[in-house]
Amino acid sequence: MKKILSTVLFIFSIIFMVGAQNATLSVTGHVTDDVTGAPIQNHLVVVSVLGGDTYLDYEFFTNDAGFYGSDSIPGASQGIVRAGTFDCIGEEHAQEDYFYPGNYTFVFDFEICGDSIPSGCQASFFYEPIPGADATIMFFDSSTGNPTNWFWEFGDGTSSDDQNPVHMYNAPGVYPVCLSIWNDDYTCEDTYCEDVFVGDSIVPDCENWFWYETQDNITFAFYSEAYPPAFEYIWDFGDGTTGIGQMATHTYDPNSGEIFPVTLTTYTYDPATGDSCVATSTQEVWVGGSGGDCQAYFEYTIDSVTSGAYIVQFLDASIGEPTMWFWDFGDGEFSEEQNPEHIYYESGGYYVCLTIMDSLNSCFDIYCENIIIGGNNYDCENWFWYDTFDNITFEFYGESFPYPAEAYIWDFGDGETGYGQEVEHTYDPNSGEIFIVTLTTYSIIPGTVDTCTAISMQEVWAGGQGNDCENWFWYESYGDFTYDFFGESFPYPADYYEWDFGDSTSGSGQEITHTFDPTQGDEFIVCLTTYAYDPVNDSCIAESCQEIFLGGQMGYELTGSIYLDNEPADFALVGLFGMDEF
Repeated sequence: MKKILSTVLFIFSIIFMVGAQNATLSVTGHVTDDVTGAPIQNHLVVVSVLGGDTYLDYEFFTNDAGFYGSDSIPGASQGIVRAGTFDCIGEEHAQEDYFYPGNYTFVFDFEICGDSIPSGCQASFFYEPIPGADATIMFFDSSTGNPTNWFWEFGDGTSSDDQNPVHMYNAPGVYPVCLSIWNDDYTCEDTYCEDVFVGDSIVPDCENWFWYETQDNITFAFYSEAYPPAFEYIWDFGDGTTGIGQMATHTYDPNSGEIFPVTLTTYTYDPATGDSCVATSTQEVWVGGSGGDCQAYFEYTIDSVTSGAYIVQFLDASIGEPTMWFWDFGDGEFSEEQNPEHIYYESGGYYVCLTIMDSLNSCFDIYCENIIIGGNNYDCENWFWYDTFDNITFEFYGESFPYPAEAYIWDFGDGETGYGQEVEHTYDPNSGEIFIVTLTTYSIIPGTVDTCTAISMQEVWAGGQGNDCENWFWYESYGDFTYDFFGESFPYPADYYEWDFGDSTSGSGQEITHTFDPTQGDEFIVCLTTYAYDPVNDSCIAESCQEIFLGGQMGYELTGSIYLDNEPADFALVGLFGMDEF
């Protein structure tokens, strides 16, 4: 039986959610005895949610099955979620993770000693630096047991009896902070101490960076990254306005024609150390200008490698007569030279941007490129696929191997970009063009501070009816399990032939040979998908499928000719049908 299935092309519209939104978290788990595996009943687990300038605790007691939690815990759009409990000797067990859009479900299971049920009276706290004030710390009480009194010793000779105090230190450093709790009848008393790191100079293990895009030099889309991942992103656009979120859009006064310093501040909590970290980066944004009479571009060469440092020479190759240059090297360093030399001290992938301005002709343009420094960046790869139902809106899905990517950056080939492992993009329905879609991923190699960059590209055909072409195929076999397949496309030859052999393998090409494994069965559905591009009319995709029965050919041969008005036909579809007697 032959099946002909029509398929359609796809195109996508990327939707960025800018700013903070409320989220609902699901945090559940079981508490069991680490020796017997039996559930521990009526045991206190405290779930803490930190994000959006708020800190909230939620107390849960395990049921008869040792289960605790809820699927309706409110929170900000991103932040940190933590679950903690104490075992029979008063030792705390805790797990935590980051939450963000698309990642709001968590399961934290605990295996603890269950010889006795703890009293639930345990002192505990977290802390975060105040934005823009490195030596000012916000402390958050996370104690259990419903204390009514708190006493903080900040390690610098000062103290407080507030539940959640804010304290300003005179200098960066490491301070031993202790929190003592008790209730009015003294049935609950406990003390907890922790080293608190104050100032970026003490905890220099985080950073952030950002890049931006604009089509009119007035409205800018800003995209950012932080390492380790941050739970809060705050933007200062340099014109007296601010924004929040990992991605933000800002429109400047179109008559300003000025340069604005844009600053990104991120707040990070490192679960490995329990420390907090603040990072800041700044870039100049040039606003105004027509942007139509010049084009930014650059080339680069790696001149030498010395003691792990990579010396890179950048060469301005812009079109036009720019009078000003601004380089963002992707590592927090900048230059205003035309052809700067820059030193990278770590291998990795860097997103380098060159901004040019012609002050005489009011011309402005930006060009960005991912550059790879160091050999370890070839230890990873990425790939992607897509779906579409109208040849206009496409859904893209990316993967990274062997390390999960920290960032997925898409270039849809039509001047638009996107961010995220799964994105959607819509092309101009009247384009009828082929677009080169590029996925760039950045991964952090486990156990190191090195990064790994991978790039992959595919052609996406936008527009077209999808119903004005078809394909078909035939095959030959000589009694074994190896088949020769031959594909055709109508009304014009296809540019690509892709085969799905129905046994979890695939191939490409108009003619292809495939060997089936008889241990997987004796019947397979083979499908051919063809992609035809017509630069004048519409592009289209066609798909046809056939059932293949191993050993089903008997070796007979039928031949013939097709004529139209006494002339040989250029294209013709011939079907052979057989019927058995019943």
